[in-house]
Amino acid sequence: MKYIFYILLSVLGLHASAQKKTLAERQVQANAALLEKTVFGTKDSLTLEKLFAKQVHYEHSHGQVQTREQAIHGIVTNKSAYVISTDPAPYTVDTMGDSIFVNKPFKAIEKKANGTESPLDFTVTTVWFKEGGEWKMSRRKATIIYKQPAAN
Repeated sequence: MKYIFYILLSVLGLHASAQKKTLAERQVQANAALLEKTVFGTKDSLTLEKLFAKQVHYEHSHGQVQTREQAIHGIVTNKSAYVISTDPAPYTVDTMGDSIFVNKPFKAIEKKANGTESPLDFTVTTVWFKEGGEWKMSRRKATIIYKQPAAN
């Protein structure tokens, strides 16, 4: 009887652990969506301050790497407007140790302040961990999606 009790407690513990993981992944996915809306839409510095960890490695698709302060300043002062694809791309969320990785394809048209437009087609990978009891983004990498030229 004693062993059955321990087995039952173990199973319940695993079930509770799995639910916590799912909740954490949902929280991080919501944070990643808010980050995307903020970077390419509202450009609200307070939201960025809340989402960014104390140490941030923010890498653009063209290779430029920024610190936390540089990234926040660059996002807030960016005069471009973005027309984001209406084709919703799925988030992929994976947990590794104490970190949660979020991948998301991103397609948009960047309308620059000088009137020019550029198509954007890249994947954004963000890494989140708990800092002060909240999920914070510590790393972001945008990777350009290259298309193979059509064969003749």
